[in-house]
Amino acid sequence: MMTMSAGVNGSPPYLLRSASLIGRSAEESMLLNSYFASLSMGQDSTAAVILIHGDSGLGKTKLAETLRSHVVEDDGYFIRGKFDQLSYGSANRPYSAIASAFAEYCSAVEQRSQETWIEVAMKLRREIKEEEGKLLFEAIPSLRKIIGDECHKEEDPMHHRHSCNACQHEEEEEGTMPESLESFSEGGSHRLNYLIKRVVSVISSIGDPIVCLIDDIQWANKTEMDVLKALMVGALNPFMFIFTCRPGNHPFLKITDEFGGKTEIVLQCLSRNSIRELVAEILRIDNPNDCTSLANYISRITNGNPFFIRQQISSLRDEGLLRFGNDGWVWDVKEIEEIHDDVLEDVVIMLLEKMKRLPPLTQQVLKICASIGSKIDLYILGLLIRETHAIVNGPDIDDNVTLAKTAISVSSREGLLSVTPNGKGVTFTHDSVYEAAYSLLEPKEQAPYHFKLGQILDKNVCPNLMQKYLFTIAAQLARGNEFIADEEDRIATASIFLSAGEKSMLASALPEAHFFFGKGIYFLREDDWTNNYRLCCDIYTKAADTAALTADFQDMDRCLAILFDNCKGSIVDCLNASYIQVRSMVSRDDPAALDTGLEALRLAGEKFPSRNLVMHTIVGFA
Repeated sequence: MMTMSAGVNGSPPYLLRSASLIGRSAEESMLLNSYFASLSMGQDSTAAVILIHGDSGLGKTKLAETLRSHVVEDDGYFIRGKFDQLSYGSANRPYSAIASAFAEYCSAVEQRSQETWIEVAMKLRREIKEEEGKLLFEAIPSLRKIIGDECHKEEDPMHHRHSCNACQHEEEEEGTMPESLESFSEGGSHRLNYLIKRVVSVISSIGDPIVCLIDDIQWANKTEMDVLKALMVGALNPFMFIFTCRPGNHPFLKITDEFGGKTEIVLQCLSRNSIRELVAEILRIDNPNDCTSLANYISRITNGNPFFIRQQISSLRDEGLLRFGNDGWVWDVKEIEEIHDDVLEDVVIMLLEKMKRLPPLTQQVLKICASIGSKIDLYILGLLIRETHAIVNGPDIDDNVTLAKTAISVSSREGLLSVTPNGKGVTFTHDSVYEAAYSLLEPKEQAPYHFKLGQILDKNVCPNLMQKYLFTIAAQLARGNEFIADEEDRIATASIFLSAGEKSMLASALPEAHFFFGKGIYFLREDDWTNNYRLCCDIYTKAADTAALTADFQDMDRCLAILFDNCKGSIVDCLNASYIQVRSMVSRDDPAALDTGLEALRLAGEKFPSRNLVMHTIVGFA
């Protein structure tokens, strides 16, 4: 048996959530040197790019966060976005990680002096025209706070600042849907990338250091990678990008190769000495040599993964193998090896077992958070907890945000969830916690649970906030669509997917739009062309449009064939379908495009000469 001192002045019997970074001094120096080097370069220099590679749990984000205090001391901005594993290749708000980073920047500017706010706002308003702002706001809603809806006017920027403070919950609410999406679909992604470059060029030219941390780029899709590239091209010194990535040959790595000033940091597992130091810090033991036996055991079963080390120590405490007595922490390595010999070497499984021992309400909270994504608004969390109240017997609190804060108390105390810096959301403390929480749902339970959450949100979200949370609702319904059987729910869900697809088109996120339109088609039946003609026509037309724009011509042909079969009574709808067809043929240099277009016009009652068309056209203009 080993008995250790508890630390200076008899520290209380809890495990310290280490704020320091142990065993990473060399990597921390590389990061800090890169930051200071970027500050010494001219303002016309391109932004610095840093890649931090490493397995989950090695502390990539924690290493990057060590720069925050230095940036703040230099009167700069440290902003962060994170890609979500659950949304990879699936439904979610387009550009969510990038939008989150910009939201942090806008909030930080808002907290600065009035002069700073006006300077940033006026420079952006002079650069971004009104029509351009519409496209920009759909992709990055928070920019509306600074630029404003009428960004072409030289009005008082403080007007928008005050209105945001007066209506905090709606500060990222989306604009209304325009009557036509045509201007956003064709070439919209190129225009968005161009606008992104201009915006980041403006804010980086102001002179304050900006460090943008983007976590988990391995989950970024092609559309998001294109926007990230636009950001990197447009940013000027003193702007620095830090990207974290798990091992693998991700396509984004090739994009970063185009930037000559890239710095790469590869994190490895901790050494034995660092493990001993970390164990001593967690247990609040002054002399690391006093916990050598425990540290050696921990080293063997964790392979030096810092996150796994913390979770194993927590597991030993929970199982009573690591106890706090009158003389300090007490453990017996032989007892631990005998009882803990079947230790779970998968940290996700170990966390899952820990979660299963938590109260039912806490487990329900973790399931909800994991099903929504790596981050969830307190308002949404409280609403979902309230509507599942009968199951979990949770507290009876009127306000959804207050209810959510009360309900996450156990998860927060256990180090599983934490409130976001702006105080309006909840996030998992680590990806492994997120994965474990989602595993609380058996595979066969996941789809119906998503469907249940989607229905709750659709029926209970405040009407004024429906546009803001449209993607959240659509994503839940998309992941549980096979459980939608009710006729009314079927049509309502198809309409939600239509709206989500349209919003994705507005943001120039064409693959996401195609996904949502495809989900909408899934719910349509043959008789809907009679009972819900407009819905069917809109979904199939926009599905064909996004299929053409994403080069999925097989799906485009399928949608167009159905449109031509069912839209014979509407000349306008047939012409819209023909336009998509002819445009795609032109993009592929198909010589039949002209004849196809003329035939569509003939069916619409417009006659053109079949021969000498060029001569007739010249004569007509003469």
